[in-house]
Amino acid sequence: MDRNDILIKFNRLLNKTIEGGVKQEMQTTKMMFQKAVELLSDTDIRKAKEFVECFEGTLLFNNYLTEQEAENAVSLFVNQDGSRGGRWKNPEEFFQRIADIGGLIEQEPYYNRYSLYAMANKFSSDQHNIVQKWSDGDSMKYLQICYDLAVSQLQDKDKPNFVRWYFNICD
Repeated sequence: MDRNDILIKFNRLLNKTIEGGVKQEMQTTKMMFQKAVELLSDTDIRKAKEFVECFEGTLLFNNYLTEQEAENAVSLFVNQDGSRGGRWKNPEEFFQRIADIGGLIEQEPYYNRYSLYAMANKFSSDQHNIVQKWSDGDSMKYLQICYDLAVSQLQDKDKPNFVRWYFNICD
């Protein structure tokens, strides 16, 4: 069995368990997830930590990205001027700047910090000319506009869980 066959079989079994709603099968699924995390933590503690954080994050937030997922998504941006990557390269510096303007870095149940980081960079990438025009060249206004657009999108009632789909991050 190759990787793809394993994933297909696992998804089929998981869907059967969830759709069936049989308590004994749900308990078995719980034990298997525990076993999977134990095996993963024995081989790659970093990936085990990322898995558990992603599991928790997707339960807490409609729009959740890990740090690595956000950085990967942002690195693929082709900006209006033809450059690549995000306007704000360092997530921690971005979060500090958001805090400086009084913005919320995370807001349950809408978004976590890395989905905010990716979306603010997305608006800078895709709407740079408009944001530049609205901000009159003021970098703090530019940040505020991208932040406001990102938060508005992340709180959208029509598509409350869109960020993983938008950045083509498979769950």
